[in-house]
Amino acid sequence: MQRRLAPIALIIVSALAASPLFLNPGFLNTRGGGDSPFLLFRLHQLYSALTQGVFPARWMPDAAFGLGYPFFNYYAALPLYLAAAFKLLGASYVLALKLTHLTGFIFAAIGMYGWMRSIGTTRLAAWTAAAAYTFAPFHLINVYVRGDSLNEFFAFALYPICLWAARRLADQPSLPRGLPLTFAYAALILTHNVSALIFSPFLGLYILAISVQRSAINHNSLRAIVHCSLFIAHCSLSIALGLALSSFFWLPALRETGFAQLGAQTTGYFHYSNHFRGWDLVQPSLLFNFDVGSDAATPFAMGLAQALLAAIGLLAVSLQLLAALRRKDPSFITCPRQGVHPSSFAIAGLIISTFMITRFSEPLWANLPLLPFVQFPWRFLSAQSLFASALIGLALSNQQSAISGQRSVISNHAPRPTLIAPLAITISALCILPTLLPLRPDFIPLADSDITAERLQTYEYFTGNIGATIRYEYLPKWTQPRPYSSEEYIFGAATLKALNGEAEGERLDKRAHSQTWRITVHSGSASVAAPLLYWPGWQARADGQPLDIRPADGLGWIAFDLPRGDHTVELQLGDTPIRRAGNIVSLIALLATAIVAQPHHLLKSISALSASLRLKYAALSIAVAAALIAISIIARALNARAQPSGAATMDFDQQGYLHSDAAPFSNGDILQGYNYSAESLRPGDLFGIALQWQGAGNATFTVDLVSPAGHLLDLPRTFASAGGAARGLAGVSFRIPDDIATGVYLLRLTLTQNDLPAPALTFNHQPRGPLYLRPIRILQPPNHPTTQPPNHLTPSIALLSAAASQTDSASVAIALHWQATAPVPANYVLALRLRDGTGFELAALDIQPTGGVYPASAWRVGEIVPDIYHFDLPLGLPPGDYPLTLTLYDAATAAAAGAVTVPVRLGQWTPPPGTEPLHRFTDALALHDVSLPGSARAGDQFTLTAQWTSLAALSQNFIARWSAVSPNGEVSAVADHPLAVIPTSQWAAGALVMGRPSLALPITAPAGEYTLNVQLLDPSGELLSPPVAVGKVAVTPSDRTTTLPPMQFESGDSFGSPPAITLAGYDAAISGDTLNLTLYWQQSSAMTADYKYFIHLFHPADEFIAAQADGFPIIPTSQWQKNEVVIVSASLPLADLESKTVYNIGVGWYDPNTGARLGQRVILSQGVAKP
Repeated sequence: MQRRLAPIALIIVSALAASPLFLNPGFLNTRGGGDSPFLLFRLHQLYSALTQGVFPARWMPDAAFGLGYPFFNYYAALPLYLAAAFKLLGASYVLALKLTHLTGFIFAAIGMYGWMRSIGTTRLAAWTAAAAYTFAPFHLINVYVRGDSLNEFFAFALYPICLWAARRLADQPSLPRGLPLTFAYAALILTHNVSALIFSPFLGLYILAISVQRSAINHNSLRAIVHCSLFIAHCSLSIALGLALSSFFWLPALRETGFAQLGAQTTGYFHYSNHFRGWDLVQPSLLFNFDVGSDAATPFAMGLAQALLAAIGLLAVSLQLLAALRRKDPSFITCPRQGVHPSSFAIAGLIISTFMITRFSEPLWANLPLLPFVQFPWRFLSAQSLFASALIGLALSNQQSAISGQRSVISNHAPRPTLIAPLAITISALCILPTLLPLRPDFIPLADSDITAERLQTYEYFTGNIGATIRYEYLPKWTQPRPYSSEEYIFGAATLKALNGEAEGERLDKRAHSQTWRITVHSGSASVAAPLLYWPGWQARADGQPLDIRPADGLGWIAFDLPRGDHTVELQLGDTPIRRAGNIVSLIALLATAIVAQPHHLLKSISALSASLRLKYAALSIAVAAALIAISIIARALNARAQPSGAATMDFDQQGYLHSDAAPFSNGDILQGYNYSAESLRPGDLFGIALQWQGAGNATFTVDLVSPAGHLLDLPRTFASAGGAARGLAGVSFRIPDDIATGVYLLRLTLTQNDLPAPALTFNHQPRGPLYLRPIRILQPPNHPTTQPPNHLTPSIALLSAAASQTDSASVAIALHWQATAPVPANYVLALRLRDGTGFELAALDIQPTGGVYPASAWRVGEIVPDIYHFDLPLGLPPGDYPLTLTLYDAATAAAAGAVTVPVRLGQWTPPPGTEPLHRFTDALALHDVSLPGSARAGDQFTLTAQWTSLAALSQNFIARWSAVSPNGEVSAVADHPLAVIPTSQWAAGALVMGRPSLALPITAPAGEYTLNVQLLDPSGELLSPPVAVGKVAVTPSDRTTTLPPMQFESGDSFGSPPAITLAGYDAAISGDTLNLTLYWQQSSAMTADYKYFIHLFHPADEFIAAQADGFPIIPTSQWQKNEVVIVSASLPLADLESKTVYNIGVGWYDPNTGARLGQRVILSQGVAKP
């Protein structure tokens, strides 16, 4: 390949890889493997900051529903800065991202070509390696599958550039020649910190290998050692300077992780253990499968063609090296002027990177610091692609080393020159076609007018993804619970919240890193919170004077105090000491880089500098300016092509971003557009929608009014519905129900033909999820009059009503009505606990009221907020009143703000399941099923679930006798229980009824597998059946005991009549100003109540209690067994005792529900005096 053709060929390869992006003017949409709309969010917010003069950007002002989000403080964004530059030149957001991807492909191809040429390969081999690298499946996956992984994609380009820069520095170590390595490494960190973490060890290995092997080639001569030492020193300086240049980003990103909610970043799905590759490391088909949901193969793997070519390259290079070894040629691992032979390094890199993808590397993932933050072991496919592509190129390398002019090991057995070109073309085709041909990217039409703060917040609202992240991991740690909406998003404006006192405010200005408020305080002073998430670095000034700010509890907003009067408050995001230090280090490094790059320029005058400019630099400037002008003109022309129109739709499965386009369906119908009668409504209003259909008109459509809590939080509810024939211009309407909370609601559109659903289709004819139209806003009127007496859970939130409704016995809907009786100062979490009469928990749910889609902090005073939840109920739950406890609590501390318990009536019997019962005791009664715990510990009480079936009406109230039989046949425990909480004579015929009997195993029960039997008794206790075995329980040894340990003082005092608890003895010791007391209790008789102990240290004259302790024992008293020893330890302070006075120690028990003591207080035989 001629020298002049190489750049053109590289650009052709890059353009070919990026061509699918430009064949459609729309935005590349991905969902399953990654959310490409995240890029729109990131670019929009970064561009907004940069055009307002903010650098570096650290904050997304419109994210988190307008509350703000510190995304750029933690997420490297260098490629987005490049995209912002394209946007500044006139490209649309969509085109700017496409041009950035194209640039990344070009850099990757050039970087790979440059590195391969620097290590001695021919131009054709280097071009082939570049083609293999550009079309490596994982490279394309980062664009066309993962979508939002622009930064990881761009890091691909920087890997070979870093190696190329290091190789260049090896020839002639010097500070100026080290600058490319400095810039490349700094760019890698600023592009994708995880990729920098992955690649840095390989870069270090490359530098070390070059230096060591160069020294070995030259027989460790002094000159070689000095040269290698200089090389290592300059590489270290270059990398250190790169770290310094990028410290404005990575230093805060690492040191300020405690400010964010990063705990979920390495847990659950994102834990590395879920993503190792084994036999699925290589796809089985020649054409690469990019489908994330495919059962045949995962896209996060090697392509078969890529693996075969890499294996052939590895084999060819290995055979060449082995041949050299047999000839005793020392160049089998080294070559002149290069140190380690590139083949040796490529082989080592391929082996290490592949090893890190497999489960064999799990010990490293578990023990190396920071490595779990890589999350996915298959991310090492990026480094593996680099080394696999290098081996492909090295295997094709010419016979003559391009750099040294010496015979190289690689080229000893290379093909004849006449065969190299066809072979290179064949290899390149095998690299390109298997990945390019199967690509079927999906696009959605978007113009800049579709990329607004409100549209981006709608994406957050619909998908649940805050601030272009999956798990809201950069949300400030003070923001708990996480927001699902905001007052600004619902009402269109943000308002100030008075936490204490009376105040009101208006936001005058909102910018990328600042806000300005006009606030009036009517009371003497007030604590207020601005709807802006607190994060270290925010500063506030009132009328020019600094304010102390803090996070508002339960909100996470910025809170501060103001005196009476009118104030202008300015909020400005500044630097923390860490950020300031990072900025300063980067500035110093930038200055040092400038000095190293052109030191003589600092000594010349401006005139001398101008005189030194040559014509070629002027020509280069003209060429660059012409290119920028061309990009601007072409960008505007391409922007004009992307003017979307049609029906604005979105779906959760495929296309989560609201976009306007004709929506085709699988039956051939097309939704061309629609119109609403209103965008904002009130309960009781009539809402109309007109839909324009194109098609045969044989299908029917349905429009449902729903909340995003349905698909995000599994709280499905259809508030209203209407439908009609999908033919021409079809209009339908429904009335907004009265029982609906204020908020943003979705309109779900479904199409049905011949009683079968007809899903909407993507650009590539893939089925979409349920289709959603443009959201509407429903606003309840404030200040509802109500005559219902409220149950106040907090001073500002009251529960007006709670009602249950059942459509079947397996579930229940709980309808709540809240009212804000005062401004709500926090977003609480609601704990719902439905229990039976024994306290057993039947159903539980922890969630924000309304699911958080109408945050409690946004409730208006006097407004009634309807809320509804659905519970699955255990089978066999009999009708009756069940207590429902509702608790509002602080998400950060779990401290309860208030609670109320209301009765909920369940009225349906469970029908029998229709399967054969476990045992029929009578013609009218059968035991259907028994659920046993897997194991139980001796000395503990275990509970089982029994499901009975009344085959006919029962006239008697039967009793069940449950017994546990040990392995040696001894009955260890027996208990008689009613079959259920409702007597059997009240059971409905044909009902399934659940009972929950319990059985207490003795402490002395030997370990083993016990058989559980049941017998039926009549009301008088007479046995009606023999024992029936219903299952087995594994009993483990008890850690409880009936044996008393040695005691310092014996007692023998009893409590209760008849005696229930005996104080066997106690130990007492004084340590400093503390009395350490240990009490040894034993059960005398069974107890049904759970008593609390008390210990009083009191004055003998007036019984003034100087110190005390009380609490429940570690084992509740109702679960004590005969003669069981229970130990209670307590420490009492003696500092408040009078000197020279012996205080008595009184102990006893009391019922915490009534306060009544169990027997009399006992005074211990030993008193205590202040030491």
